[in-house]
Amino acid sequence: MTLVLCTHIGWFSLICRKLVAICRAVYTNIFLAFVSGTVLMDYSVQRRPFVMQFFVFFNRKFEFVELVVSSWLVSSVWQKDLSIIGFLWVVNVSKSSNFFDELWFFQRVVTFSKGYNFSDELQLFLRVVTLSKGCDFFEGLPLFQRIVTFSKGSDFLKSSVFFDKTELTPIHIYYLLAINKKTFSHFKIAVSLSFLLYFLKHLKKKKKKKKKKKRKRKKKRKKKEKQEEEEKKEEEEKKKEKDEKKKKKEEEEEEQEEEDEEEKKKEEEEKKEGEEKKKEKDEKKKKKEKKKKKKEEEEQEQGEQEEEEDEEEKKKEEE
Repeated sequence: MTLVLCTHIGWFSLICRKLVAICRAVYTNIFLAFVSGTVLMDYSVQRRPFVMQFFVFFNRKFEFVELVVSSWLVSSVWQKDLSIIGFLWVVNVSKSSNFFDELWFFQRVVTFSKGYNFSDELQLFLRVVTLSKGCDFFEGLPLFQRIVTFSKGSDFLKSSVFFDKTELTPIHIYYLLAINKKTFSHFKIAVSLSFLLYFLKHLKKKKKKKKKKKRKRKKKRKKKEKQEEEEKKEEEEKKKEKDEKKKKKEEEEEEQEEEDEEEKKKEEEEKKEGEEKKKEKDEKKKKKEKKKKKKEEEEQEQGEQEEEEDEEEKKKEEE
């Protein structure tokens, strides 16, 4: 624990000392350097390659690119996203003697970063890194191959002695830097350390981003499923309501039909009763007339009989 703490303190004091030394040496260019750093952050390799090429080429002549890169990496590497290839290219161009010769290397490195011909491009990639460091880097080739493999996402963590699960520990980083300690200057150590720290941060960020995306997708899917269920529920309720209304309407229509039938029946019965009453009345009338006629006939017969009797009496009297 003490060793790790001491290593941490040693590194940070080293970086601070180097930055102070650089600032003292080129005091007049400090403001310009930080502005340059901002431009570098805004125009990253992936978005503005030509602007970045011109910027680095132009600044090489003023010999404060080291200040730009170191101040930019140390102060802003945690906030801004610059690709590993972009970092290597900036350092490489700032160290090289001929910008346009190195441009071809950069193009090849970009091809390598896309994942084409990994084994063929590895030596070239190492050569570019060697150029950017300005020293013989091949002493640490096996370790560097592991780092490159790690950056491509291969699973070598179980066999690696330099990695602790998914993170480089401070001791491992220190060991990595110690491989080339004879040729590394303070600045190179500071930049390499910043690069490695950024590299780890970038990987963590990627993992976090992936997890976040996964959570987001899961949340979105759940939300969608919930919405679909609610919509389905609403549709079912609407259908139910519609069916109930239809049923109610049918029942009302049936009741109306029954009422109409009953009224019709009533009317028919009343009509029937009326006809029967009329019939009775007619029969009574007929009977009355019959009686009257009979009475008249009887009276007529009686009158005729009386006349006959009168005539017979008259005849008797005459005789």
